[in-house]
Order: sequence, then C-alpha cells, then structure tokens
Amino acid sequence: AASYDHLEVAFPAAVPPGVQFGVAVRKKDIYNQTISTDSQSTIQVRPVQAHSTETDNSVSLTGATAIVMDEGVANFDIAVKPSFLFDPETLTATIFRDPILHFVGADVETVELGIQEQMRITTARIEIGSDSSVARRSSAGGLPCPVGTILELDAAIGIQGERVGGCEVCAAGKYSLNPVYRAPDVLETDPSCLTCPRGGNCVAGGSDVTFELGVWTARGGMFVLEQCPPGYSLTNTSEDDNGNQVFDHNEQ
Repeated sequence: AASYDHLEVAFPAAVPPGVQFGVAVRKKDIYNQTISTDSQSTIQVRPVQAHSTETDNSVSLTGATAIVMDEGVANFDIAVKPSFLFDPETLTATIFRDPILHFVGADVETVELGIQEQMRITTARIEIGSDSSVARRSSAGGLPCPVGTILELDAAIGIQGERVGGCEVCAAGKYSLNPVYRAPDVLETDPSCLTCPRGGNCVAGGSDVTFELGVWTARGGMFVLEQCPPGYSLTNTSEDDNGNQVFDHNEQ
C-alpha cells in the first residue's frame, strides 16, 4: 500500500458565519491519490492564528471537531463563527481576524512500522460571507450573512470589544433585509429581526414578506408603506409618550 505524503482539504469558496458547511480532508500519497485503505485514523480540527499552530480563541467552531477517516477521507460538518467589531452607529461589522483552520491526526497505518506519523495541514484564511461574490467585510460594502438572517453577536471577549458572531434566520412573524440592521422599536443596539408590519405577511420568516395592499418600498433595511389604493388611508404612525405622532414601522 502507498504511504502517506500529505493531507488535502476541500471546502466552499465562502461560508456564512455560524452556518454549517462540509469539509473533506483526504489522506494522499506521493502521487496525489487518496489512500482508501485508512478507515481508522482520526483527524481533528481547531482554529489557529496566522503563521502559527496556536489556538485562535477569537474563532468558535460548532459541530464534530474529531472525525474518523472512511476510506481515506474525513468528512466534517462544521460551522465557523469568527469575531466581529460591530459599530452600532454605522451598522458595520468588520471581521476581527480571518479564520484559519488546522487539521491534524496520527497516521494509524504507520503503527505497523513502529512509528506513528503526524498528518497535518493548515488552510489559508476562510472567506466569510453570504456567497463568493460579496465582500467579506460589511464595511467594504459586503454583508457577512445572507438576506433573511441577522448577525447574532455574543458578549465581548477581548479588549478591543470583539464579539463572536453567526447568522441566525428570522423566525415566523419577523423579517430581515440587512443582517446588521436593528429593529427601530427595540432598545438594544445589536442587529435584530424586524417585527412584521401590520399590513404584511411574514409567516415564512427570513426575508419572505408579502403585502396584499399598497405600494411598499425597501428603505434603510426595512419595508415602508409608500402609497395606498383609492378608498384607503395610509397609517404609519403611533403616539409617543409626549402625545406626538411618530413613524411606527409595526403599525404600517
């Protein structure tokens, strides 16, 4: 049987943060052929810092991080949650540090030779984004999550305020057009799903909103009722604590 020469890793061109994706790690010989005789070796994965094998605590992994090879292939289903620097004033979420994954495992087949060789490979940075065509940093014009989701952020973990984050789909009765936008009726400054306006139907959740009447426009991360048909009056305000009529997204 051919002996181990290197590992090969294949994963998508871009992955949304916190969304599970598949990674195939193949055990290769010197001829770049998969060594299918190995169904015993275990491969482990962890996030590391650039040019190092030191664990990167600003990146979180979910899913099984140790997989036994099947005919020379370890198939992972994991999600990568990097840290972000979120600015609630400009509604931008910049990746704190590019995620890099390190795969390592002992080659069980070399035990017969009286040794146990370590198999290892470190990936290049993982592109974070909703697809390969968007910029990976929202401050550069791209969005970290698909439309219909929000960037849900954990508590700050570092001195720069970096926060681990991942994409969460908006549930039924809610919607999102921009993953870093926040609902105007909440006190929190973090991104949040919007409550479905009174004239809308958001039973599917995500970004799926339908309207039976009126002309609605997507503006500033939310739907706004612009015009009603003849015989209907346009309602889009409510009374504040001072008795003034103010715009109310939910009452449209």
